[in-house]
Amino acid sequence: MNKMKRLWAWIVAAAQWVWGGYHAHLPWCAGLFAIVMSLFCWHLFSKDVVYSKPGTDVYSQYIYQQHFLHAEATRDLPMTPAWKEIPPFNLPLWNPYTYGGHSFVGDSQAALFYPPTWFVSFLPPTAAINVLMAFHTFVIGLGLYMWAAWRGLRPAAAFVGGVLAMLGGTYFMHVYAGHMSNLGSMAWAPFVFWGIDGWMRSHRFKWIVLAAGAAALQIYAGHAQYAYYTAITAGVYSLIFLWQAERRMATVLGLLAIYPLAAIFSAMQLLPSYGAMMESVRAGGAGLEFAKMFGLPPENLLTTIAPWFYGGTEKVMYWGRCYLWEMQLYMGVAGLAFAAFGVGGFKMNDRLRWIGLLAAVLLLAFGSNVSALYNILYKMVPFYSSFRGASKFVFFAGLFGSLLAAMGVNRLLNKEKPGVGWGAAWLGLGACCVLAGIWMGTDGALDGWKSILNSMIDSNESYLHKNYWVQSGVMEAGVATSALALRIGGGLLMVAGALWLAARKVPQVVWALCLMAVVDVYIFAYKNLPSFKVSEIHGMQLQEFFAKNDPRSGYRALNLIAPMSGMMWRSEGIWGNEPSVLKRYSEFMTFTQGLDPDGATQNLNITRIDQRLFGLLRCRFIFHPEGNNIKATPIAPEAMGRFYIVSNYEVMKSRDEIFKALANPQFDLKQKVILEQEPNPKPEPQSVEYTVRLLGASTDQWTLEVTCNRATMLVMTDPWSRDWRAVTLPGSVQTNYDVLPANYILRAIPLAQGRHVFRIEYVPWGLATGKKATFAGIAFAVCLLAFPSWRKKLRIEPPEAE
Repeated sequence: MNKMKRLWAWIVAAAQWVWGGYHAHLPWCAGLFAIVMSLFCWHLFSKDVVYSKPGTDVYSQYIYQQHFLHAEATRDLPMTPAWKEIPPFNLPLWNPYTYGGHSFVGDSQAALFYPPTWFVSFLPPTAAINVLMAFHTFVIGLGLYMWAAWRGLRPAAAFVGGVLAMLGGTYFMHVYAGHMSNLGSMAWAPFVFWGIDGWMRSHRFKWIVLAAGAAALQIYAGHAQYAYYTAITAGVYSLIFLWQAERRMATVLGLLAIYPLAAIFSAMQLLPSYGAMMESVRAGGAGLEFAKMFGLPPENLLTTIAPWFYGGTEKVMYWGRCYLWEMQLYMGVAGLAFAAFGVGGFKMNDRLRWIGLLAAVLLLAFGSNVSALYNILYKMVPFYSSFRGASKFVFFAGLFGSLLAAMGVNRLLNKEKPGVGWGAAWLGLGACCVLAGIWMGTDGALDGWKSILNSMIDSNESYLHKNYWVQSGVMEAGVATSALALRIGGGLLMVAGALWLAARKVPQVVWALCLMAVVDVYIFAYKNLPSFKVSEIHGMQLQEFFAKNDPRSGYRALNLIAPMSGMMWRSEGIWGNEPSVLKRYSEFMTFTQGLDPDGATQNLNITRIDQRLFGLLRCRFIFHPEGNNIKATPIAPEAMGRFYIVSNYEVMKSRDEIFKALANPQFDLKQKVILEQEPNPKPEPQSVEYTVRLLGASTDQWTLEVTCNRATMLVMTDPWSRDWRAVTLPGSVQTNYDVLPANYILRAIPLAQGRHVFRIEYVPWGLATGKKATFAGIAFAVCLLAFPSWRKKLRIEPPEAE
């Protein structure tokens, strides 16, 4: 009874604390949630309809990945005797269904250890994706709101900033593009900067934990590039605003501790990801030509006023440089006006710092368009060369712009009179845009518009095919769309300017401006929230084929239409659509296409079908388009099985020599194997009587019983990785087993004469160490937060901060 009373007392105290300290903010946070729900509620828990545009990342990748996770979490699998040893819940560390097989835990986009992933994995895959999109959209809005409110802004001002952050183009266009990992990692960024501000102001340890925890969640959410870019931007932000902090040395030390602590919190993901990257095509960094792709085109700054000037509507496809979803800066014209007014409210030194911060992130976003700066960063900054798409820095411009807009609203709500110059500026700029839009609607403007279009095409960064423009009426629709975008943007600027001037005499008009800012980005988001039925995607067309050709029989396929769909059907494929492919495997596939293996990347246009070498990978079918359907064609009926025994071998250390030997038609792939070191024990070069029996299997392990009357080698036609090992089980004649690279890409296990019982298992590099570091780091942080005396002894906080 006493325990129940104490528990009830704790609940009452907590409720009083929440209501007493934050009751003013709860309605506004509820408003953010309501806005998100009004957008996503229509298909939130749908079993077939998923948000994002067809053809983008959900369509081509994440829906299949979510099917894989759902099946492994719920064991919703067709069971066979070989799979009966699988536990009720399987956390897949290896993905056998794309690229022949590769690390799943090391593929950060899988977000395997991200807590929201665990909760939604039990939902239907489409519902899981929709819920995650809605959740992360709310998280970034809430994060910006809390950051702004902590800075002392009024709830209404913080609310406007939160809406702009979550519905503006720099974030919400990734919902349009189906960028699940991007959305997750971006959502936690406001909490990183909030933690930095908190530490610089009060030097309380909790702020370091907040920033480090948010940075760790960015890593777990799956997009390493956004986590990395957040770290760079956080460094720039800290340097610019460090002058405001007292106890500079303590401030610097605390700031420097944030990312090491975040690395400890996320070590169980970071270490396996690093280990996998070292074996992937990204090992050593990407080539300059690849890495410098997708910088922000300077002309796309126009999207701050006219978001559809370069197309991207139902009538006209996006024809600007690169991809619209990372080149879109729209935050509403009223939001833009508020942000400018927010900057103007600072003293000169502060104003210059904020302008410098925005300029810095935009310069970084320009990427190779500012070649001198980009080349320095590419060569000098660790890991900078591992990523492409510097345009992702525009997200931080949108984030800081949303905070500044909240500051602008706050100035007006605090009865600061808006200057006549601000309103006149918006009226004038709006009038210019309207006039330009009217002029573009005339016949005389067509040639000028065509010259802009041709410059985009000639840049080789516009991914819209030239033949698109020869269609009847498309050119005219393009001009009309650009003209209309300017007229609408200009008109909204003039409305904002007029309201701004009216607010000088009637302060209540400020609320109309706030409403305009919210409605503007809400309409923008609503128009950019497409959806599609999963039952109609290309990968679903294979259902009938797999019903007749059980994928569990062990064959692989080359899927040229939906290479990731094997994750849905449990069908293994020889190629994929993400950057996690093993480098050795990619080099081999590049070689089969007659190309230089040194140029291997994740992107490979497979046009040559080498039945012999593809057969080595167990590839028996090719899925290719036939009209609007997918056709399956047999290509290698004599493909290998998953396991076979071979006693003849040759040792070669050169990759090119191995490939040359494998390509020789005289080389018998079934009777001979190429190794890179002498096997132990050495096979006897005679015929062998053997049996191979599968005792159990999962995504990450194979349990075998093999008997052989002579020393030989077991070859497994799955990609070799240093993290695969063989473990001796009771009853085996051999005490230890080596897993060697065979034919450069496969696995070979030397066997002595006798009966062997062993398990081939995937043990990701660094996972065990990472788990220990993560749990120890979290426990240490919790103890420091719970016991102030510990912090005093370690001198983490000054006495007055307690």
